Formats: sequence, C-alpha cells, structure tokens
Amino acid sequence: MGAKVVAPKGLPVDATGAPLAYMERLVVPDGGHPNAWRAPGGSGRAPSFQRLAEQLLTRFGALPTDQNDGLALLQFLHRGNFLTVSDVFDTGTERESAN
Repeated sequence: MGAKVVAPKGLPVDATGAPLAYMERLVVPDGGHPNAWRAPGGSGRAPSFQRLAEQLLTRFGALPTDQNDGLALLQFLHRGNFLTVSDVFDTGTERESAN
C-alpha cells in the first residue's frame, strides 16, 4: 500500500483515464479537490487549471471560455501525452482485497 497523500492535487479522469472537467464532490474522497473546471452553479474561486486556461486563451484573443473549451484543452494535452494518469487517492480497493 502506498503512502497517504494528505492533500492530493491533480485533474479528474474517468475510469478509462480520459480527462473530465469536474467530478461531483460525493465521488471524491475527503480532502481531494481534483476539479479542472468549476462545476455548473458552483461559486467561489475557480480551480487553478480553469484560471490558467482562461487567462492563456484570453491573451491569445479567444472568446470567453467555458468548461467545454477547458475539457477540449485537457483532451488535446492527454492525446499528446502531456498528462500522466495516476491514482492520487486510496479508494480502499487495495485494503478490501488485502483483508
């Protein structure tokens, strides 16, 4: 079993490793905040990837961005092997199978 990551950082992916814009809070273990984009209806400060993507695309003259643009950027980076998929939090499956 690996070491516990106190405050995991990363971007959300589905079961196949494909990038997601955000994950529902109920799906993420306590302490994890892996959202790339603010969920619809969300408030507060935007996730760092969203802030970075909005600033970058705005400086290149793009129209205002939304979560679909952010997801397209993540998918582009994933296809180019610029993103690495790894398990950030312990889902408990290893512990359950070990007992």
